[in-house]
Amino acid sequence: MIFFLYTDRASAELSVEKTHTVVKGDTLWGISEKYLGNPFLWPKLWQWNDFITNPHFIYPGNEITLYPPAVRVRRPEPVEEVIPEPVEVEEEVEVEAEAEAVVEAPPAPEPEKYRFSQIKSSGLISNEEMNTVGNIIDAKDTKVMLSEGDVVYVALNDSVDAGALYTIFKAGSSVRHPATGKKVGYRIVTLGTMEVTGTDSEGLVVAKIMETFDAVSRGDLVTPKEDIPEYISFKASDSQLSGYIVAGRELRVTFGQGDVVYLDMGTNQGVETGNTFIVYREGKTVKDKMSKRRYKLPTTTVGRLLVLHPKKDSSIAIILDSAEEMKLGETIKIEQKKD
Repeated sequence: MIFFLYTDRASAELSVEKTHTVVKGDTLWGISEKYLGNPFLWPKLWQWNDFITNPHFIYPGNEITLYPPAVRVRRPEPVEEVIPEPVEVEEEVEVEAEAEAVVEAPPAPEPEKYRFSQIKSSGLISNEEMNTVGNIIDAKDTKVMLSEGDVVYVALNDSVDAGALYTIFKAGSSVRHPATGKKVGYRIVTLGTMEVTGTDSEGLVVAKIMETFDAVSRGDLVTPKEDIPEYISFKASDSQLSGYIVAGRELRVTFGQGDVVYLDMGTNQGVETGNTFIVYREGKTVKDKMSKRRYKLPTTTVGRLLVLHPKKDSSIAIILDSAEEMKLGETIKIEQKKD
């Protein structure tokens, strides 16, 4: 007698690979929400479409595969049944059934993550005094602009051990709220990091500049380095928050995909790392000249933001995608958990 072995996975041969053709304004975020029912699954689309080198740049005409590549399982060759020789059967002995093994549920999958390697240079808006502990007095080299590898002499308020890490920064211009005109704080420009190597005979701390994001100068301030992870886990929110984009890392009034911006909300308002915000514009009211009737145009979505690092009353965020240029004062609302 001949019989065939099958596996349930063989049904994957019947899988139909579905695709979406990109049109102007599409993003992986939006495509994921439309087809997968969850915008936070956009990294899966990126994974399934290895021709996409940058997930924030897809172009009209691109064919986006919406499901993982079909798993094809080859059917095995027919196997001839071998009839064993008859054997003597011993008398049955009752054996106490063993207790069923307890199978633990697999651990929940880790949330999708976004990597932003430039988080250390993202700066911030601060409405309070920074924890300044000292400043750069001089450098071993006579050059004006200092950079990675240069040795500097620093006056610190407290004693410190070799190996301690510090962030080098400077306070920039004040920032006013684009909607209210009130002062919200100062722009803090992150310049680089340094590592303490020892002290000199005068009691000054000797340090080496480890990396720079902008030119470092004598007189720049230092503060203990804050450990901020560069991998951000997306996190939906239960709260109902709305606010504004009040400034950007770059001194511009318009911003686009990939730019770092600052929000007027922080941990005091309930913002957490990984929260996402929708950037939207309320539709204006127009008047029909014929009927004199007024109509409210629909609200439009301009793009989405991801919170990289919240402070007390402000947050650092990156523009994940944008349908058009964003401006200072754009209105935002937090994305909530889906039921």
